[in-house]
Amino acid sequence: MSRLTKLALFGLAAGSMALIGGLAVSGKLPLIKKPSTATTTTAATATPKQDLAAAVSVEAVAKEDFTDVLNVTGTLVPREETMASPEIEGYRVLELFADEGSEVKKGQVLARLVPEQLEAQAAQNDANLTNALAGIARAESLIKDAQARQEEAKSQLERAVPLRKSGYLSESVFDQRESAARQADAQVRAAKDALTAAQAQKTQVEAQRRELEWRRSK
Repeated sequence: MSRLTKLALFGLAAGSMALIGGLAVSGKLPLIKKPSTATTTTAATATPKQDLAAAVSVEAVAKEDFTDVLNVTGTLVPREETMASPEIEGYRVLELFADEGSEVKKGQVLARLVPEQLEAQAAQNDANLTNALAGIARAESLIKDAQARQEEAKSQLERAVPLRKSGYLSESVFDQRESAARQADAQVRAAKDALTAAQAQKTQVEAQRRELEWRRSK
C-alpha cells in the first residue's frame, strides 16, 4: 500500500469519528444507558414467593406390643443372701456334701460333724436337763413355803386391823405385820418367777436334745 493510500484511509477514519461525536453532542444519536440496579431489585422483589406445603403422613391407630431389648455386660448377683451355718458351733466338720454355689434342697444334709463331739454335747445336754428338772422342783418347793408364809402374814395382818382400831395394838407392831405381809407376797412372786425360768430352761434343753438326736441319726 502506498503512503498516499494510507493517509487517505486515516483521514477517512478520523472524519468518521468526528461525525459520530458530533451527532452524539447534538442529540441526534441516543446514548446507550446501563440498566438501573434499583429497577432490577424492585422487579425481583415484586415477584410473589410461593409457600411450600408441609409433608404429612397418615397412619391408622392400632394396638401394638413393644419389646425393648437392652444388651448389657456385667455380673449377676443374688438380691438376698442366706448364710447357712450349724446351730452347734465349735465342732470340727468331718465331711462336706455340698460346695459353695451348689444347688441344695430343704432337709438336705450339707455336712457331717465328728461323732465324738456330738456325744460329748449329748452328755452335757443330759446334765443341763437334770439341772433344769432340779430347778423346777426347787422352785415348786419355794412356792409352797412362800405361800404358807403369805397366808400366815395375811392372817396376822387381818387380826391386827381391829386391835389397832381399839387401841390394843401399837402402830409400830401393825407396821411390822403389814411389812411382813408385803414381803411374803414378794417371796411368792419370786418363787413363781424361778419356776417359770426353770421350765423355760427345760424346754430349751429338750429342743437341743431333739436336735442332737437328729444329728446323731444322720
